[in-house]
Amino acid sequence: MLTRVGNRFVAEMQRRMFNHILQMDMAFFQGHPSNDLITRITHNASATRDMLNIVMVSFGRDALTLIGLVVVMVSQDPIMSAICLVGGPFIAVAIRKLSQRIRDVSQSQYFSLSTIVGAMRETA
Repeated sequence: MLTRVGNRFVAEMQRRMFNHILQMDMAFFQGHPSNDLITRITHNASATRDMLNIVMVSFGRDALTLIGLVVVMVSQDPIMSAICLVGGPFIAVAIRKLSQRIRDVSQSQYFSLSTIVGAMRETA
C-alpha cells in the first residue's frame, strides 16, 4: 500500500515539475541542458518518495515503541512515571530554547568565518 501511494506521489510530482518546466522561457532552457532537467525530474521525485517512505515507517515504528515504553514505565513505577510525564514538557521546552541559542551562536560563528575567509581572499 505504501508503495502504491509512493508511486502515485512520484507520478504527480513529475507531472507538476514537467508542467512547470513547460512554462519556463527560452533562457531557462539555454542555461540548463536537457539531460540535467531529465535527471532532476526523475531523481527529485524518487528522492521525495524515498524520504516520505522513511518518515512514515519511522513515525509508525517510533509511535508504537513510545506507547509500549510508556505502558511499561507506568506499570513498573507509577510515581516516577508521573514525575517524568509532568516534568518532561518543561525540560523539552528548556532544551529547545538552549538548542536555538546554540544554533544562533553557530550561525554567527559561520558568518564570522565567512567574513574572515573573504578578507583573506581579497588580501591574497
